[in-house]
Amino acid sequence: MASYDIVETTEQDYLYVTRKTSMKPEDIGKAMGSAYDEIGAFIAKNSIAPSGTALAVYYDYSEDEMELRAGVFIKPEDAAKADDRVKADRTPATRAAHAVHMGPYEGLQQTYGTIMGEMQWAGHRYGKPTWEVYHNDPDTTPPAELKTEIFIALAS
Repeated sequence: MASYDIVETTEQDYLYVTRKTSMKPEDIGKAMGSAYDEIGAFIAKNSIAPSGTALAVYYDYSEDEMELRAGVFIKPEDAAKADDRVKADRTPATRAAHAVHMGPYEGLQQTYGTIMGEMQWAGHRYGKPTWEVYHNDPDTTPPAELKTEIFIALAS
């Protein structure tokens, strides 16, 4: 049985900052922490109320490093408040593999490996972007209870 399903996603507006990091979980955590601090300060300064949870979007990655966009979902009208450091974009309306990862973020790489192996076996080719939606706060949620949705755009 597959650990993912195929879904049709809809566009969702988000604000983000970009960070480059190694693929080591501890480096990813540091990069995301500083990025979310910057986003938090920006939305507070600009009186923006997030319309959803936090997310991370990945367009460029390799076995050794990646560039990530760490951000928050917003209302479309708040996209105009973006500036030189904090950008606005939308997650794509696309066909994607979708999975839910429960547990510590350190286990996400293993979950990705399982999903991508199953996708290859089933004949699905993955494209870009890949994005994660975080449903709870790691500062207040026990690691075993963290819920992360994973979306992997499918290549056409």
